[in-house]
Amino acid sequence: MLQLYRDDLLYSVWMFFEAGEFQNWYLNFEAPLVRHPAAIDTLDYGLDLVIASDGTTTWKEVEDLSPMLRTGRMTLSEIANVLEAAEQVSQSLSVGERWWSSWDNWRPTLVTQGRATVPRRIALRAVRARPFTADGSPHRIGGRTLHGRNLDQARRSTPFETDWSLGA
Repeated sequence: MLQLYRDDLLYSVWMFFEAGEFQNWYLNFEAPLVRHPAAIDTLDYGLDLVIASDGTTTWKEVEDLSPMLRTGRMTLSEIANVLEAAEQVSQSLSVGERWWSSWDNWRPTLVTQGRATVPRRIALRAVRARPFTADGSPHRIGGRTLHGRNLDQARRSTPFETDWSLGA
């Protein structure tokens, strides 16, 4: 997976592969990222857009916005901003514009048994997300929750000492 971020956008763009072959683009609507020396922080807003290899689009988790407002996780202003960003993306896609199109031909160079691999230290720097929310529950990444044998280790270690695993 390749993740692309722009500081001024309310979404990141993820490029997914299976056995080294492009599968789809995934737009993850999220809070503007905050950069740190070895990491970035952001907050998933729940709304996602999948763009299949044939160009068809599927909106995901639209129904999550209402509970996020009701529980106070998002403000009405934040939801309005996310929906505005989603509309801008839709308009751009309708005329064939994607700021990330220069990455269309990028492919992972190291493939082992169908899974893209990179050196462990680089991978952790590239995809590090704070594994837990303020209340201690695990973050969801791309619709999947960080979990597994490494959660307890993650709570007491630095990100460079932990191999993250993603659940289905």
